[in-house]
Amino acid sequence: MDKKYKICFFSGDISRNGGTERVATQIANGLNERGHEVFFLSYSGGNTSHYFLDNNIKLYSLGLENASGFFSRKLSPYKRLTKFLKEKETDIIVDIDVLLSLYTLPIKSVTGVKVISWEHFNLLENKVKTRVLARRLATLFSDCIVTLNKSDRENYLNITPRKNRKNIRYIYNPAVSHSNIKTNLENKQVIAVGRLTYQKNFERLLKLWKETEKRNDDWKLIIVGEGEGKSTLDNLILENNINNVSILGFRDDIETLYERSSIMVMTSRFEGLPMVLLEGQKKGLPIVAFDCPTGPAEIVVNDKNGYLIDYNNDRDFINKLDGLMNNQRKLKEFSDNAINDADRFNLDTIIDKWVELVNSLFK
Repeated sequence: MDKKYKICFFSGDISRNGGTERVATQIANGLNERGHEVFFLSYSGGNTSHYFLDNNIKLYSLGLENASGFFSRKLSPYKRLTKFLKEKETDIIVDIDVLLSLYTLPIKSVTGVKVISWEHFNLLENKVKTRVLARRLATLFSDCIVTLNKSDRENYLNITPRKNRKNIRYIYNPAVSHSNIKTNLENKQVIAVGRLTYQKNFERLLKLWKETEKRNDDWKLIIVGEGEGKSTLDNLILENNINNVSILGFRDDIETLYERSSIMVMTSRFEGLPMVLLEGQKKGLPIVAFDCPTGPAEIVVNDKNGYLIDYNNDRDFINKLDGLMNNQRKLKEFSDNAINDADRFNLDTIIDKWVELVNSLFK
């Protein structure tokens, strides 16, 4: 029988409602169900979780939300973290963001805790100096770095000393659905989901949609998300007379919107492992996505469950989307394949991978 461990998930603030926090709570719940003692520690805040957590998963905080002055900002986190990990007799700490390795790795030898650095972006993007430093330290001192996909694992292998390359793994995020309802492909609706930010590149999507709707004026596009780019997108819609598009903002009924759509699209500049594609796939949505780094290529199997488009080929994106909107047989074929392929991202399958990783740290 596998030994059970005390596992701390270390977060910036687990009360946030982002995708990183959602996945972390899913993995924590899964490890808790497998018998491990799991708890969360937030750098600041974190007294509640936005997402469901099992009742016996406790929440703690370093209480550094109002830290000011040299001691509080530079030294206090290490002192408080060391004390916490020792008091809880922690076996493993999972840095939910590699950036947090800046705090856990310097005290690793003092606490004796195994450190898992969990990369939620991709190595080629988000090159803030502190994050670059954290990633470098992780390649040298973490017991394991977990990337979201195979492609980013390869990226990490290229910057990791040979003796440490065995510590680089990839584990997909799980796709979780709260209902078994799938799209019936009857609604002429295309859906795109994500924060209205530079990364998601919805400006490009609107320009592509302007061309697409000319030949498909009975279809509509919905963009689900909020963010600082909202006014820019609103202006683009008005200036270009784009008619069949709506920006809905954040929605709690996102699964219902998937179920009422027939195609999902993505035009991101970069991704980690795009959860919205996994969620859409689980609902049977065919996908049309640009092959940006990284993630879509590990979800979309070209011409099987959707179309993976060369990032620089706008015309191909328009043509493939147009063709799919006017081919019910192909829509049904892609939808069936999407549902079958979604098994790779089932929660139980992903938890099995995490259990295997946890056990491997002590062999």
